[in-house]
Amino acid sequence: MEGLVNDPGYAALLGTFGPALLDPTGSRPPARQIDGMGGPPTIRHPRELRAIPNNAILQQIGWCANTLQGLGTAVARHPQEFSDLMANSKRFRRAMQFAQHALAHSDIDVLHAVIATLDPKSWLDRAAHGASAEEREAMIAVARALEGLGMWSSSLAMLRRIQLDHLMLRGVWRDAPVMATPEMLLHALRLALVQRIWLLATRVPDFSTRYGVTRDWVETRLLRLDVSATLAILGKVFPDRPDPAGARDFHEPPAPRPTGSYVQLHQEVFAPISQYFGLVREISTAISHEVGAFG
Repeated sequence: MEGLVNDPGYAALLGTFGPALLDPTGSRPPARQIDGMGGPPTIRHPRELRAIPNNAILQQIGWCANTLQGLGTAVARHPQEFSDLMANSKRFRRAMQFAQHALAHSDIDVLHAVIATLDPKSWLDRAAHGASAEEREAMIAVARALEGLGMWSSSLAMLRRIQLDHLMLRGVWRDAPVMATPEMLLHALRLALVQRIWLLATRVPDFSTRYGVTRDWVETRLLRLDVSATLAILGKVFPDRPDPAGARDFHEPPAPRPTGSYVQLHQEVFAPISQYFGLVREISTAISHEVGAFG
């Protein structure tokens, strides 16, 4: 487990959008360090994340690494002893109940799907089969944004480390529990919602720097699912009603300014993003209930 904790891909996986999947709990922020723009924390090492949110994120991404990592390596060294103890030792079976529960709520394909969502190439592959030019452009835009985020390569290397250990475990513990289909479907539905949010985010128009933020900032925040704060800022940049000052007579020529509103943008982009993110959070709660724990 120590090797995994020090793997850059592990921190990237925890910090990309993991904290945004969780409702706030307790009186302290989930991370010990907050970046300077007031958005979600940038996790550079797991020690920057408090223990309960760390474990809760692992549950939400479908892999309880805090319980499972390294178990396959240990079991593969002594396969016969493991089988004998599982068959004959009540105390050993009781100790393995933690691992059994973790395996029942972990699936390597779910974890792979989460990481593949961060892969720019997967979005380019989808763009190649897009039904329309608009869809293709949106998927290419997501791929470019993910390339800038720079999380994919380190996360893929981390996945190989986890997968190797898991294969060794399954090779010995052949009747180990697996994730139930309903829980797997919850993960699939939530990933689809996340991807839909990202595609809608590509429809945010370009704008000059306003309120200290740029469109690139908005793009990064929505990739990391910092939805509520980002939509609040976008609501100021693109108001859904005209500025009342525009109708006032100040007895001098007005400076150039947008006089209209962005009702359609709110209805077709901002409101759906907010709705989908609400569903993301609801599914996270459902997954916590399936696991039977938060953290």
